[in-house]
Amino acid sequence: MIIKLQRLLRRVPLDDPGRVIEDWAHGRGWVFKRVHEAKGYVAEGQVDGHDMRLEWGAPQRNYIAERELRLRCDIGLPESLQMLIISRALSERLEDDAYARLTDGKQTEVKLDLPEETRWLTLYDSTGLDGVPMLGSRLVGVSNIETQTRRWLEGELGLRLLRACTGWLDAERPFVLMTLRGRVYLRTQVLSADDGLGAPLLDGVVAIADSACARALHLAGVKRPIKADPAN
Repeated sequence: MIIKLQRLLRRVPLDDPGRVIEDWAHGRGWVFKRVHEAKGYVAEGQVDGHDMRLEWGAPQRNYIAERELRLRCDIGLPESLQMLIISRALSERLEDDAYARLTDGKQTEVKLDLPEETRWLTLYDSTGLDGVPMLGSRLVGVSNIETQTRRWLEGELGLRLLRACTGWLDAERPFVLMTLRGRVYLRTQVLSADDGLGAPLLDGVVAIADSACARALHLAGVKRPIKADPAN
């Protein structure tokens, strides 16, 4: 009641991104924070015993315009496990950009300032994702271990990505899901409530990240932590 009264006094618009994320976070029992310097918002909580951090604000990657929705989950994967699932349109754009920079005689040490996702696209062969209908035309997978991304997609992760591709994840929206430095990362472009920012999309990205964590841990042979019984 107090929170609702505070909002009424502030007269916050119903489609305000901060309000959308705050309501969603409180509904999940997550902690919500406003990041004034970056003009963004953070929600932190746990899913199946793992810490998750969801952020919306200024992009950290130059291939995402204006506003980025990103999620990070610390799950203690082996750092040698490098898997990437990326939207096909974005992969083609990043590969073209990398090729242009690498063939530019004026560029030196160009590999050092390329993000991991771009370097992996140039280093590793792509894996077909045709095992799940539609995904092969929408997404590309690469990994330092052959066919690993195809194995990553088996089960719930593939189904949840398919569900996203028939909804908010259209063919032109930049999307990245990857394992890096023991964590799972998800990045996508979401400009505003008019662009889909809302509880269904936020629930969707968390569900994808949760399935990605579970499957990556299975591939790495790492057990998920046992959830504490709140009654104890």
